[in-house]
Formats: sequence, C-alpha cells, structure tokens
Amino acid sequence: MDKFNLGPLLPYMEKRYWIFVDSATIERVKNGGQVFAVIYFLYDFAHGGRSGYGMISEYDSKANSFVHRDMWVDQESTVKHSL
Repeated sequence: MDKFNLGPLLPYMEKRYWIFVDSATIERVKNGGQVFAVIYFLYDFAHGGRSGYGMISEYDSKANSFVHRDMWVDQESTVKHSL
C-alpha cells in the first residue's frame, strides 16, 4: 500500500491513473488468481470540510485491463465557523 500527495485536484477535472503490477502477479491472475486495486482520494477544504472519492478495480485477464467494481463518494462533517 502506498500513499501519495498529488496536490490540488479539481472535482470535475479528468483524471487518469497508472497502476503498476509486476509480471509475476499478472501470471498468477492468468492461472486463476485475482488482483484488485483500491484508490482513495481525500479532499480537505480550506473552510474545514472534507470529502473523499474511492474506487475498487479488478484486473480482467481476458481484457488485459482493470474493470471498475465499485466507486463511491464520502461526505464527512464540516467544521462550522461562527461569525
């Protein structure tokens, strides 16, 4: 598992992700194994709120690519500022 700080990401900007999987793992999948990739982005807002976006993908050996299995958006509580 790795953690990266990608800097600011705009909610509606197009995103593309590269996931590197070693060849031995891919060979195991071709022989009946499974490989999943889980990506989660946490967005912290200047006003104290935060939200998150996550997805789970599974490698499909027939298509030779990852297929999305689940995607979600988390809304966490926001910090209320008094005036």
